[in-house]
Amino acid sequence: MLRFYRSGAIGGLKLGLGHAMFCLGCCWALMLVMFAAGVAHLYWMALLALIMLIETTFPKGDRLVYPVGAIFALLALTTLVAPGLLV
Repeated sequence: MLRFYRSGAIGGLKLGLGHAMFCLGCCWALMLVMFAAGVAHLYWMALLALIMLIETTFPKGDRLVYPVGAIFALLALTTLVAPGLLV
């Protein structure tokens, strides 16, 4: 962010808008999932937020990505094949 820093209110506004567009372009799918999870069930949203917090802030949190992805893929497949099992 320091590379794009400009002084003054207009410079700050441009920096903030640029960062917002980068964040939206990077994470739009994640934001959509979090919105859907929050509408569907608050506990799922809290679980996803906790997983994201651990992945991004803990040392070696990136090791959690593949196991969590596999678990969610298995849950999705189970929902498609036998939806009554996850009720």
